[in-house]
Amino acid sequence: MSEAIIFKREMGITHREFLYTLQRAVEGRTYQVRDGEGKRDGRIDIEDGDNSIVIHLPAQRVRRIATIKLPITDVEYHFVGHTQDEADRVMRRFEIHYQRGGG
Repeated sequence: MSEAIIFKREMGITHREFLYTLQRAVEGRTYQVRDGEGKRDGRIDIEDGDNSIVIHLPAQRVRRIATIKLPITDVEYHFVGHTQDEADRVMRRFEIHYQRGGG
């Protein structure tokens, strides 16, 4: 078995928001959520043909800027059995779904 290709992202999002968007981001792939609601660690297993994607959601944290509190989730995407090109392609699609507007 090949070693997993790992992407790490710091996201300004709660676990709940992440899971809500995940429904669209998996683009029809079968997935299973294990915990990950609120402040607990979570894991998501996604079937991707003969390959798999495992998403780790460590406990969410809060970033404070003066009186503002922002949710932060450090997300790790583990692509198992993918080539680098395949993992990059899927990751770009995930990132499109998780983009947020700003100004």
